Order: sequence, then structure tokens, then C-alpha cells
Amino acid sequence: MFLMAKCIRGKQLVTNGCEIIAECGSNHLGDIDAAKKMIDAAKEAGADTVKFQCYKTELLMNLPPGAFEITKRAELGVKKLKELIEYCDGINFLCSAFDTDSLWTLYSLGLKRLKVPSGQLTSGSYLSEAGKLFHTIILSTGMATDIETNSAVLMLAGFDNELSILHCTSKYPTPFEDVNLNTMLAMLNVYPYPVGLSDHTLGIEVSVAAVALGARIIEKHFTLDKTLDTPDRAVSLNPKEFTRMVKSIRNTEKAMGGFEKCIAPLVDISRKDYR
Repeated sequence: MFLMAKCIRGKQLVTNGCEIIAECGSNHLGDIDAAKKMIDAAKEAGADTVKFQCYKTELLMNLPPGAFEITKRAELGVKKLKELIEYCDGINFLCSAFDTDSLWTLYSLGLKRLKVPSGQLTSGSYLSEAGKLFHTIILSTGMATDIETNSAVLMLAGFDNELSILHCTSKYPTPFEDVNLNTMLAMLNVYPYPVGLSDHTLGIEVSVAAVALGARIIEKHFTLDKTLDTPDRAVSLNPKEFTRMVKSIRNTEKAMGGFEKCIAPLVDISRKDYR
């Protein structure tokens, strides 16, 4: 069970609708022009934020056989990251750091916001360094138990920064029966921080459902073309699909309305005719 005291959802830090993040992952394959096209397409599709990854391939553990070459090819160095940060106009730039060296790389580029990948949730030294360097942190909780999540949240809560937490199932793709949106609901009810979903399912249904349940952040993998031979294509949405997801989420937010039972204007006219 999560251990922190129950909070009031209205006190969450994010108040202007759900933030929708287009996770570019490795789908650009290190091509700066392709990455820029992804930024343009994500913005056009309605994403609030575009996300990339910062890592040193040699420091990554447990890469599957044959994955080193393509992972190295997709690695974004300081020069490319700087160019992408400067290219973002009208859309937020976000990046995850997969090792401590990469934390310092992102910090040196002037970034104030960080996405902590699920693999670093149990690394106390990493979390401590991240808490010192970044003003705003999004913590992904894939592969984590309740106790591990609590420990990470409590550690990051000790720093003067803004924290958000993403429920996540680290399966690519994630079967619907393994999503466990009720876990996200539990997080919403116990943590005094915005909670969201890093969605690795096929389609858009789970992301839309998460928003209806209270998610304040949705992260979904994004690609220009699902026929390209890229690592994350199986769980990625193309621009047309991403646009449909954004529209569905925004319509869901409109439909949620308030907590008071009231009569809509057009219904009020009909009401007079029937009563």
C-alpha cells in the first residue's frame, strides 16, 4: 500500500488541463532533421510537450542482444540536444536522463525540468542528484513496487522542487489487463502531487480513460511513420492517431464538467416544455 497521507486533488500543481507529452524515444534514430520533423508534427497534432532521451549507450545495462548498435545510433549528444531545444517554438521540450552524466548534460543545457525514467527509480544517488539540479521532476514508476515508489517520492519530496508521478507498466506493448489504472487512482488519492500515465498500450483508449479518472499528464510514444524500422514503433502513434488522441482527451475534459448537478441552457428550454 502507498504510505503517504491522502491529499485533496484540487491542490495539485497542474490546473489547466492534462499535459500531453509526445515521447519521441528512439524513433528519430539520431537523425536531427527527423527529430525536428517530429517536433513539428507533434506540435501540429496538439501535443503540449515533446520528449527526447539523453543517455550514454556504454552505460546502459541489460541491453538485449543486437540492441547496442541501434541504441548508439539513436544517441543524442550535447550538440544535437541543444539544437532541438532551440528549435522548439510553441511546444515544450522535455528530456529523460538515463545516467548521472546525462543529468549534468541536461543541466548544462539550461533545462529546469527532468523526466526520471523508470529504471532509475531505485537509484538513491541518481535521485539525490536529480533533486538538487532540477526545479521540476516527472517520476516514472514502471517496474516499481509500492514501497519502491514511496521511497523515491519521499526522497524527491525532500528537495525544493515540483514533482509529478506517472503510473507506468514497462511492457511494450502493454496488454489492457496489465495496465491497472486503479493503481493510478490510488496514487491520485494518496500523493499531494499531479499524477498521470505513461501509456504503452496500443491505441488511445487507455490514455483517454486515464484522463477521465483524473490523470494530469499523459505520455504517449510518437512516430512520423509506423512502417519505419525504429525501436519504439510498435507502441507509437503516428501524427493522425496522435491528433485523434488529443482531440478525444480535450473532449473528455470538457465532458467532465463540475461536481454540481445543474441544468444546461438548452435542457432548461426543454424542461419548461415538459414540466
